[in-house]
Amino acid sequence: MYQKSTWVNLNNLFVNLHRVINRAKREILQNAIFYTSKFPDAIKKKRSLSTSKCHFETHIQTMIHSRQFNFDSIQKKIYT
Repeated sequence: MYQKSTWVNLNNLFVNLHRVINRAKREILQNAIFYTSKFPDAIKKKRSLSTSKCHFETHIQTMIHSRQFNFDSIQKKIYT
């Protein structure tokens, strides 16, 4: 049986991941609004989508590699 602290850590991990995803979604929306107002109709859709995707992926990678998501320590607690 897993220890209670392991479940608390996993729960915190998923809560933090949920926050990161929501923050990235907000930035995608802000980028889409910015690009649709700044660029002409011919390029606004393509540019806003590609830029938003890039920002989203970068955000997720940054947060996963930050101190908030220490997968190694969580894995050690699960398997020890």
